Amino acid sequence: MITVATISYNRRKYLKKCIESVSLSSSRVDEAVQYVVVDALSTDGSVEIIRQHPSISKAIIEEDDGPASGLNKAFSHASGEFGFFVNADDYVLPTTFQRVRRAWMRHPNADVILGGAWMVDGNGRLIRPLMARPVTISGLLNGSVPMIQLGMTFRLSMFKSVGGFNESNKTCWDLELLIDMMVAGAKVVVVSERFGVFRLHEGGLTGGAGGQTHQLRYLEEMKDLRKKYINTSCDFSDPQDKPFDKKNDFLLSLYKLAYYPAWMSDNIRFY
Repeated sequence: MITVATISYNRRKYLKKCIESVSLSSSRVDEAVQYVVVDALSTDGSVEIIRQHPSISKAIIEEDDGPASGLNKAFSHASGEFGFFVNADDYVLPTTFQRVRRAWMRHPNADVILGGAWMVDGNGRLIRPLMARPVTISGLLNGSVPMIQLGMTFRLSMFKSVGGFNESNKTCWDLELLIDMMVAGAKVVVVSERFGVFRLHEGGLTGGAGGQTHQLRYLEEMKDLRKKYINTSCDFSDPQDKPFDKKNDFLLSLYKLAYYPAWMSDNIRFY
């Protein structure tokens, strides 16, 4: 069984699509998918959407101490063998859980599987694909290898063995979890398939909603991770996987055109 977690806080604009995408993708696999949604007392109507949706296995509506805290709450109720998480402003593909299940069947000795994703803007328009690449701890820490959150699925026994997410980490909790599992000896497998759709928008932290305060905290927490793992405080360049320079509209258009058939094939319209 796969346990899927979603954390939400005032994401009503995108939440319904996220939940419905998980519901549809879950319906296309033979075994049950457990879906746990954690909401940190939203005030925008998100709670009502969560409580009304029958595909949610468990809803937790209470205050938490940030995204990592919410995810730990979700996975503390996990009954599945494998974990996967999708933020409330992102969504999965109709075939996501078929792909995740197939990846685990092909790699039964893996502890972590890393796939790719699609990046779209706030209106759902394609920006580009995010491709998974072989990872090393040094590559993750120095920014040469991107962390694709929506492309990661992990064995829950490994997740629990490292203590889950570090709740004091408010900006790169997913990256720290991956490195913690690698340090613990996790076997990591990279696959070419894409597992979901990441939405880059102004209201999201990656899109800049946290402002300079969030960015400065992110840089500090990345420096802390470098000290934790390789005992160095040298300068760190931002590893976030950035969209192409939009000044070069012609090349960007050609790139989108090249990947558009795959995008349409992956993202069969169901809304």
